[in-house]
Amino acid sequence: MTLPDKLTQGTLLTVALLREIERRYDGYLALEQQLAAKQAEIDELMLEYCPNEMTEEQLAEYARHQVPISDEQQAAIDREQK
Repeated sequence: MTLPDKLTQGTLLTVALLREIERRYDGYLALEQQLAAKQAEIDELMLEYCPNEMTEEQLAEYARHQVPISDEQQAAIDREQK
């Protein structure tokens, strides 16, 4: 096998490995997002049903993920409550 052939074969192998790493990393990111969503759901349920059992860490994590709502969203909530 000539040097150019070896280099081409090595390049193809490197590209294939990089694609596999990227695929696995994308899978990891998807799992990480799913885990975060489940944890947020657990924290929300705990805050509603057993807030006294939440740790300071859980409360801080829950608070860290809260975002303000828009005026339109607040108006919709106010209409629902009337």
